Amino acid sequence: MVKEQILNLLELEKLAHDFSKRIEIQDIILLKGGLGSGKTTLTRLLIRNIFLLNKIDPPQIIPSPSFPILQSYPLKNFMIHHYDFYRIHHINEIVEIGFEESLRGNISIIEWPEIILPKISKYKSIIIELSIIDNYNRKITFF
Repeated sequence: MVKEQILNLLELEKLAHDFSKRIEIQDIILLKGGLGSGKTTLTRLLIRNIFLLNKIDPPQIIPSPSFPILQSYPLKNFMIHHYDFYRIHHINEIVEIGFEESLRGNISIIEWPEIILPKISKYKSIIIELSIIDNYNRKITFF
């Protein structure tokens, strides 16, 4: 089922709040979209809301993992792994960091997931595509 919405930042915050209630351990959220489309902003909102739903203070800073490729956030019984594969050019780079093992028992949010789609076909994943409408609005499509 494809669901499309056009949202401003306040509406994106509400979407992240509502969507985070449906995220389960072992879910993989795949964020597609061009530079500046809002992938990292949505990720920050999701991580913040997952922490709050688990009655844990969220991290004060949720940096983009563009250079380290991965940022991990421990909760009580699982981790949230935030990946950014923008700079990855070959699937072996991901295998070397133990990517597939990290999916089990955790929540994974992946920006620029195109390179790993063949590796995760057996896992439950949710694709969210973001595109720029203008400076204030984004089109969000759930697949």
